[in-house]
Amino acid sequence: MAQMVLRCGVDANVIFLLALGFQLVLRTSRALHFAHGLAPAIGAYSAWCVVSQLGGPLSLGCLCGMFAAGLFGIFVESTVYGPLRRCGGTARTLLVASIGVYVVGQNALSIAFGDHAMVMRSSLIAPLNLLGAGATTPQVIILVGGLLIGGVTHGALTRAAFGLRVRSLANDCELAGLYGVPTERIVLVTMSFASVIAGFIGVLMACDGDLSPAMGLNPLLCAMVAALLAESGRIMALAASSTAISCAQKAMGWYLGARWQDTAVFVMLIVCCGLSTTGWLGQKMCRRRSL
Repeated sequence: MAQMVLRCGVDANVIFLLALGFQLVLRTSRALHFAHGLAPAIGAYSAWCVVSQLGGPLSLGCLCGMFAAGLFGIFVESTVYGPLRRCGGTARTLLVASIGVYVVGQNALSIAFGDHAMVMRSSLIAPLNLLGAGATTPQVIILVGGLLIGGVTHGALTRAAFGLRVRSLANDCELAGLYGVPTERIVLVTMSFASVIAGFIGVLMACDGDLSPAMGLNPLLCAMVAALLAESGRIMALAASSTAISCAQKAMGWYLGARWQDTAVFVMLIVCCGLSTTGWLGQKMCRRRSL
């Protein structure tokens, strides 16, 4: 039981951190950022190149992975989402473009590294005893990192001047622009921040298991459902929905087998879409709920 609780907490934090970045991008840039699932793989493969190919330390590999993922976010915003928005692109247009970026990026990773799963050698995989459960160092870092990043982000959004600008942009982008808020810069910083977090998660996932070009797809789908469940956009609601998804997955896997875990997520998605009055694609693009 202790092991299941640990696994549930680790998966919930992975979903939460990806959902946090996904929702920040959605609220500020009005892009349903499906390509966000590519950032963990970019971070993981960048770290793998540093650690396994160049023989560098894992700390350097982690930093390089986060840096590469951040550059990916800046690239997507600068060359895809930004120009489309300036040309009057709708949310559906951005969604199609985001799916295209993900497909192209995943194929590029497959060409460069192959489709097979790869392992990143690390001493962090050594098991630890955490309250009676066997945990690896990456799992502990994910648990602690989820709390720290969530708390720091909440504090920044509610107290820092930049966070207040982010919230104003998320609430009404046109009015924020009229009051002199640098909307383009805020969107770019938000996108890079979300990608850095995703790259960080990707490196830890690779240290704890293996890495493949599609390693970020299933966590992203869970994160999208979590963001939809937390319709208010508040971080505590996002954490609660991420935990609920992780628990539902583990319960489904416990009773019906591991292959049925994702079924619980899509059942929750279908129910939420049926109950939603607006949805992501039906909402007004310049008026959104506050973070």
